[in-house]
Amino acid sequence: MRTETDKDFFANWRYHWIEQHHLDVTIQSRSHDEGVLGDSLIDTSLSLKNDEIPAQLGSYHLLPLENGCYLQLFEEYQFYETGGTVHLIINNQVGFTTDADSVRTSPYASDIAKSISAPIFHVNAGDVESVVFLCKLAADYRARFAKDCWVDMICYRKHGHNEMDQPSFTQPMMYEQIKKKVPHLESYTEKLAREGVVMVEEANQMETRVWEEMTMSLENSKDAKALERECLTASWKDMKTSKEVVEEHLPAKSTAVAHDVIGAIANKLGVPEEPFEVHKSLKRILEKRQQGILDDQNIDWATAEALAMGSLCLEGYHVRVSGQDVELGTFSQRHAVLHDQRDGEVYLPLNHLSSEQGEFTVGNSSLSEYGVMGFDYGYSCMYPKALVMWEAQFGDFANNAQCIIDQFISSAESKWLLRSGLVLSLPQGFDGQGPEHSSARMERFLQLCSEDGRFFPGKAQRQLHSDFRKPLVLFFSKSLLRHPVVKSQVDDFIGASQFQPVIPDPTLGTTIAEPSGIKRVIYCSGQVYFALANYRETHGVTDTAINRIEELHPFPWEQTRENLPQYTTVSDIVWCQEESVNDGPWSFAKTRFETIFDTLDQHKGRRLRFAGREATPSVATGFGKEHREQEATLLNEVLLNEVLLNEVFQRSE
Repeated sequence: MRTETDKDFFANWRYHWIEQHHLDVTIQSRSHDEGVLGDSLIDTSLSLKNDEIPAQLGSYHLLPLENGCYLQLFEEYQFYETGGTVHLIINNQVGFTTDADSVRTSPYASDIAKSISAPIFHVNAGDVESVVFLCKLAADYRARFAKDCWVDMICYRKHGHNEMDQPSFTQPMMYEQIKKKVPHLESYTEKLAREGVVMVEEANQMETRVWEEMTMSLENSKDAKALERECLTASWKDMKTSKEVVEEHLPAKSTAVAHDVIGAIANKLGVPEEPFEVHKSLKRILEKRQQGILDDQNIDWATAEALAMGSLCLEGYHVRVSGQDVELGTFSQRHAVLHDQRDGEVYLPLNHLSSEQGEFTVGNSSLSEYGVMGFDYGYSCMYPKALVMWEAQFGDFANNAQCIIDQFISSAESKWLLRSGLVLSLPQGFDGQGPEHSSARMERFLQLCSEDGRFFPGKAQRQLHSDFRKPLVLFFSKSLLRHPVVKSQVDDFIGASQFQPVIPDPTLGTTIAEPSGIKRVIYCSGQVYFALANYRETHGVTDTAINRIEELHPFPWEQTRENLPQYTTVSDIVWCQEESVNDGPWSFAKTRFETIFDTLDQHKGRRLRFAGREATPSVATGFGKEHREQEATLLNEVLLNEVLLNEVFQRSE
């Protein structure tokens, strides 16, 4: 587009969603600069909203401050600064049919901006010259001071909210006054004529010319073909489109790294050189972490994560991690930022790998899940060649951002062709910590997956090594972060290493029977596997195989189907989960497994048995004793109890 001063600029018009306050947080990240692309002083966000929007999450007496994105305008946050946003309120004084005094307690729709001392300009929309002056002033202020500026433009809707209703039903006095108003074009023309700026005839000619141009443009648009269907194209030019992902066979790519790369990262994961002084307890942790890598063994979750992110940085990728407590890690596992015990200076080991590496950014956020997740979602849309990860303090807290998950992450590509590679990292697991610290509500994410389970179809490094981008929802166990049973070796990360959607039972033919002697097959996902395996070993069960489904969507149809025929004498196939029957992946997995059964002569008509907790409206119990009793019952039921044959073999018609 070209300005009146004959300068070109690029305008990116984002999709319009009815709840504009949620949309705002996804677009503000467009002008956030981490030295990857762009410049926050050149790129700017312009947010247009009506007068009801700022109050929807900003009414002081309705919601806690930390839950309001407008009370977290990102302007001053270290990892979310935007260089300022110009907010233009089209203030028609009514929210559909709701008067202003029913929407907010403050006098003005813009009062929420007072919380960050942003300048606010109120202007009569009928005063055209003042509107132009203040909009220019707001833009100049943002450019000069890199801070937010608000323009509250007081106006009205002549024909009501949607141009089709009868506004006098609900605002009779207001619309009686509006009927008497002279149209703005007419009154402004008369003003200019009185001032001798333009003759009435000239103004009429200008109006006619503009109408002719718009009419011609409308007619031309009927035959015009869009050059691009997506609103963001430049940064996505090397990525497969949604159509190509569906139509082409895209082979799985190796996520392995070279041994010397792991060594180079390990050299930086230890204790920093003097004079930097780390906490004495942390010193032992860092030394143990580094030695585990150098000894090619005992690599825990956090160390493996650091190796994955470090290898991406060495390949030139930008890595961004945000969320509450992500620098340390909620469970004191990450230690991505080290603090000097003498002066408080910070040191990021993964930012000191190479002079040519990609930027590693990790920053603690405020506890506003939907605000921060929305910001990071918008950031991931702009930078597909960056690993952008938002991590919840506990997976349960992700439901505070349900609107971002439902309206953007899961559906924006379908609605607006807006692609994203955002990673949601969600701690998950029933460890007796109660209903707010156990479940990331896996069932809700699976419900958003667009795959019909009735018909058989004819993770971090993997997220960037693919030729396309899709959001990734990663559930990880809290209790297994340091557990010895889940330690890896360096060999697991080199050679032909790649993600495994299905992990077959590794003990077949060793500590348990050969496949032909297996009577019960259990499929599960997550940390429940280790509870099952331990229970099986301590109780001497040798006729039960336990297979892990590591990827639930897209569902690993072929790998699961290939895993079943080897069990020639099986009489019981079970889906086991920690969650209750009305939660977790059960309903998602059941349909898919029984579809697979019907493709195999040996299992045709078979039912998949459920093993888990009973239905409950609360995710988990808050009593430790009850939690342990439930887990013992679950393990005993799935591994030791006999099952009636008519419950196993035949599905009800």
